Amino acid sequence: MSDNSAVRSTISAMEQTQWERLDLPVLRAIAADTADQRGTSLHDLASVTGFGLDEVARSLENLTGAHYIEARFLRGADEIVAVHDVRLRERGMRATGVWPPDEAYQTFLDVIERMAEAEPNPERKSKLRKVGEAVAGLGSEVAGNVIAAVVTRVAGLG
Repeated sequence: MSDNSAVRSTISAMEQTQWERLDLPVLRAIAADTADQRGTSLHDLASVTGFGLDEVARSLENLTGAHYIEARFLRGADEIVAVHDVRLRERGMRATGVWPPDEAYQTFLDVIERMAEAEPNPERKSKLRKVGEAVAGLGSEVAGNVIAAVVTRVAGLG
């Protein structure tokens, strides 16, 4: 393994850990806390998740930058003082299962993503993510037709 690929692998593992340990739980808390269509806040999320204010603030910045959520940040000299009106965007709704999938293609991608998130074995997790990326790379029309054909055959309809 070259030095660059080892560094990329380490960074990737750290990012996955950040996602699984902090960002995804915060995102899920946002989904639960905003189910009634109101926004939530930094303090509400820290209380619900049990994470510290700094950790939740960092996660909210990450989730905003990755277009999972929208939020109003109030910044002090060198830190986030408050965050208000935190709401899921479409990408966040899809990641938390709030957004209903509109076709077999999206359902398949969602299932593969959930399986990868839940998989404890790093090798299987990586393979599941690669399958999801490969299917996503085909595009919805081609992948949707393939998935539909498989389902039709398995169901004995074709």
